[in-house]
Amino acid sequence: MWQQSPIGWIKCNDDGSYNTVTSQSKAGWILRNERGAFIDAGQATGIMTTSPLDSELQALLIAMQHKILNGKTLNFGCYNSIKEINYWKTRFEEVDFTWTPRKNNRPADLLAKKTLPDNISYDVYSCIPTFLLHDLSCNNY
Repeated sequence: MWQQSPIGWIKCNDDGSYNTVTSQSKAGWILRNERGAFIDAGQATGIMTTSPLDSELQALLIAMQHKILNGKTLNFGCYNSIKEINYWKTRFEEVDFTWTPRKNNRPADLLAKKTLPDNISYDVYSCIPTFLLHDLSCNNY
């Protein structure tokens, strides 16, 4: 079940997708304010990864970079994901990481698995995408 964040916080739900055949990684994320109101959401194709955990870490990194850089083009070169996340974490006033089971994180999971248009590796939604309306309106995530 989605839980409200403290007043003044922006909550980011993210998820990574890992293809065991191609080692391709994708990311999806949703930003909402403390009342649960949609701010924006996005999805991106990451670099090749070696495990589902690596894809999850990359998804977190991409979501954090998106928020700080306001959607500018990002460089997803081969970095140590944890080192990068720790760096980007310092760009926020406060950060709290909490693991959430996939069944409780369905909107971000849907974004991570949705196919991006051809020749696009990064997409951001300023309005709620129609394929997320049901899951977000249930407010169970």
